Amino acid sequence: MVDPDGSDRGAAGTPVPVLAPAAQLGKGASREQRQQANQQRRARVAALTGRWLARMVAADPHRMDGGAAHRGGPGVR
Repeated sequence: MVDPDGSDRGAAGTPVPVLAPAAQLGKGASREQRQQANQQRRARVAALTGRWLARMVAADPHRMDGGAAHRGGPGVR
């Protein structure tokens, strides 16, 4: 999961979002500039969170836990 090699459906089927560079504001930034930068940051977080959730939904559960849950391994009750 940390280093997907493409054999996991979740990793292979979920493209990484393309993000614009984060805005760097100086001390003299206006209120509107700060609001716009914050809006861009929220959009970045939403894109990354959405990608992570999509990847988890599409992930192969056998690959995520080594199949332990499907073999009656640790953590299975």
